[in-house]
Amino acid sequence: MAGNLLFSTGHGVGRVKGRREPLRTFERADMTAGSSGEGVLLAGGDLDESPMAYRGLSDVLCGKAVQLT
Repeated sequence: MAGNLLFSTGHGVGRVKGRREPLRTFERADMTAGSSGEGVLLAGGDLDESPMAYRGLSDVLCGKAVQLT
């Protein structure tokens, strides 16, 4: 079931900040620091796509599993 959840999570369900708030509260260094330790190379995107603007994947999937049961 967990594998199927990766393909059914609604777009935007993981966001914890709106599109404009990260532009006002984060800096590019925050975005880079938030993802570099995970082995992620950022090749585009603005601060509204910062890792800090989203819930962790496990939190999103747990919420989705509850909806499906």
